Amino acid sequence: MRMLGLQQIRGKQSVYSRFPEDVFELIVENFK
Repeated sequence: MRMLGLQQIRGKQSVYSRFPEDVFELIVENFK
């Protein structure tokens, strides 16, 4: 989870390509 968060900050597009579902969950949690 932490690694995904760091990658998300680095480049959201790259993360979306690699882990669309995981990234989506992280974004949903952030919105909450």
